[in-house]
Amino acid sequence: MPRAPHDIPIDSALRSSPPSVNAASAIDWLALREVCGGDETESVDLAEMLAGLFLESAPRRIAQLDHALAANDAEAASFAAHALHGAARQIGAGRLARLAAELERTGAVPNGGRSQAIAHLDDELARVRAELSKLFPRLIRKEDF
Repeated sequence: MPRAPHDIPIDSALRSSPPSVNAASAIDWLALREVCGGDETESVDLAEMLAGLFLESAPRRIAQLDHALAANDAEAASFAAHALHGAARQIGAGRLARLAAELERTGAVPNGGRSQAIAHLDDELARVRAELSKLFPRLIRKEDF
């Protein structure tokens, strides 16, 4: 039986192709490993740094996106969604990246859809944060949950 992605040590997740990385995972560990490259120590350090930067910026990007959508500012919404999309892709958060990419393309949501779109982003960010917290526990503060 394959192990869950959170049961894989980070060095293993970044250095090999573990069969336990699956579609249900919020993080594509193989994509993150590819972005990080380098030797094992450098890869882990870079992955942790990228995860930390992402966890710091993603809530701010979602708030900017929410504000822009509320103001019907398609250009600002697309810009905020683009930034979130790129950051999510960089750390291997594929579903979050896809959600942001859709908002990036449209710069708007149908009437009444703003709160639902932001809720989907927030929910997926929570999944990403939970997965990252298992591999990088020092990045996560208790008040983040």
